[in-house]
Amino acid sequence: MEKLREFFADFKAVREAWGKPITISCGYRCPAHNAAVGGEKLSAHQWGLALDCDFESVADVDLFVKCVDATRPDLRMGTYNTGGKSFVHIDAAYLINPKAAHEWRKGARW
Repeated sequence: MEKLREFFADFKAVREAWGKPITISCGYRCPAHNAAVGGEKLSAHQWGLALDCDFESVADVDLFVKCVDATRPDLRMGTYNTGGKSFVHIDAAYLINPKAAHEWRKGARW
């Protein structure tokens, strides 16, 4: 539970720095739903430590990435601009122990 509190405190700080609403398209996923949507086998969504944040433009994605970098650089982050959809995945997989993969390090970007 403490890991969830830490992650959501980080998200709250990012949201306050962003200064406007953020649309969340995905949070927790059970393993069956994660598999159904093609999620990574060890997705941080399955621990409730990931959020997908939707944006209307690539420009907003770029600004949000800068906001996260300035506010909470330890959060892992991936940007996606596919099929007319722009979103940013943020997570705190580095809070999960033991570490399942090197990619779960703080501040990883893709």
